Amino acid sequence: MKIKAIEKNKTTDLIFISLHRFWQVCSILTLFLLNGCLTEDVILKKAYQKFDLGYYQSAINDFNELIKSNSDNEEAYLYRGLSYYYLNNIESAKVDLNKAQIKSLNPKIYCTASNYLGWISLENEKDTISALSYFTNAKDFYENRVSKDIFSVSQIYYALGKINYYFMKSAPYKSDDYYKYRDEAMNNFNQSIHVNKYYEFGFWGKGLIHYSDGYYDSAYADANMAIILYHKFSRAYYLRALCEKKLSGNQQAICNDYKKAIKYQEEEGEKIIDSVGLGEGCR
Repeated sequence: MKIKAIEKNKTTDLIFISLHRFWQVCSILTLFLLNGCLTEDVILKKAYQKFDLGYYQSAINDFNELIKSNSDNEEAYLYRGLSYYYLNNIESAKVDLNKAQIKSLNPKIYCTASNYLGWISLENEKDTISALSYFTNAKDFYENRVSKDIFSVSQIYYALGKINYYFMKSAPYKSDDYYKYRDEAMNNFNQSIHVNKYYEFGFWGKGLIHYSDGYYDSAYADANMAIILYHKFSRAYYLRALCEKKLSGNQQAICNDYKKAIKYQEEEGEKIIDSVGLGEGCR
C-alpha cells in the first residue's frame, strides 16, 4: 500500500510538473507573440514619426522591416510608397501604392493610394486619362461607403477638379470645351468645400478658374480664404500676388506675397514657376 501511495504521488508530481511546463511554454509563446505585436507597433510609430519629419529614407528602412515581418501590412506599403514618392523614386512609389490599393479595404488607405497614383499619372507621366481613372475610382469607392472621412472625400473632389482644370486650360479659350471643363472643375472644387468647408485647396482651385476667366476680385477672395485656412500655402500667395498685379499694381503688396510664396514653397516641397516675372521687381 505504501509503495502504491508513493507511485501515486510520483504520478501526481509528474502530472503537476508536465502541466507546469506546459503553462511555462504557453506563457513564453504568448509573451513572444505579444512582443512581436508590440514591436511592430513601436516600429510603425517610429516610422510614422520619421515620415512626418521628412526623414523618408530612414522611414523606408523601418517600413522594409515591417513588410519583412508582415507582407500584408497595407499601411507600411502605403507609407513606404509615399516616402518613395517624396524622394522622387516614382517607379518604386507606384509599385508600393498599387500594393496598398490592392491589399486594402480601408477607405482612407485605398483612396490615398489612388489619389497619389492619379497625381503620378498626371504630373509625372502626363497621362490625364489614367489620372482621371484613378481619381474616379477613388470617388466611386468612397460613395459606396456609409462612413466617410471628409478630408479624403475633399481630396478626391479636388483631384477631379484639377483634372478638369487641366482639360479646360488645354481647350481653346472660351470655346465650348473650355466652358464644359470649366463648369465641371468648378463643380468639383465647390463639392470639395461643401464636404469640408475648411479645405483650402478647394478655394485655391476656384481661384485658379476665376483668374483664368478674368474675375480677379473673386480670384483674390478665393486665394485670401485659402491663406486664412493655411497660412503657409505658397501657391495661394502666388495667386494672390497675380491678382494684386491685375487689380492695383501695388508693388509692395505683390512683393510681400511673392516672397512668402518663395519662402513657403520649400517647406511644402513645391516649386513655383514664375512664368509672368512677378519676382523681377522684388529683388
